[in-house]
Amino acid sequence: MKKWILSLAFLMILSGCMENGIEIPDLGAFPIGVWEVQSQQEDGKTLSSRSSLPENTFGYIFQPNGRMVNRSINGFCGTPPVITADFPGTWTRGGDIIRVNMRFWGGTIQEEWKIIQSTNSTVQLEILRSTYTYDFD
Repeated sequence: MKKWILSLAFLMILSGCMENGIEIPDLGAFPIGVWEVQSQQEDGKTLSSRSSLPENTFGYIFQPNGRMVNRSINGFCGTPPVITADFPGTWTRGGDIIRVNMRFWGGTIQEEWKIIQSTNSTVQLEILRSTYTYDFD
């Protein structure tokens, strides 16, 4: 009986030491998979999980080996109808920070994203840093 009471007391003490009221966001498996850009703001974007990227939509395909595909506009003209193309890139993740290095029609983009909220089907990102390097003068 004493062992049972001691075990119960230990569990109560242990549970009282745990953080209360602090929720750590579930970062899920992001970024692995196919993600369509649902909305884009100056300082962030919202992505939705897809089985594949529909033609002429913006998005990313993240592979487990650190490689990725950036599907973006195929030229400098953004007048509708917009035509997209797939450009290669790489990615790394450290905690809730994603670093991407990807091609686009005019050069390369290096960005750093912070995962704000993530589920299996959507992710909200804050763009912390964005650097464009153009292939032409």
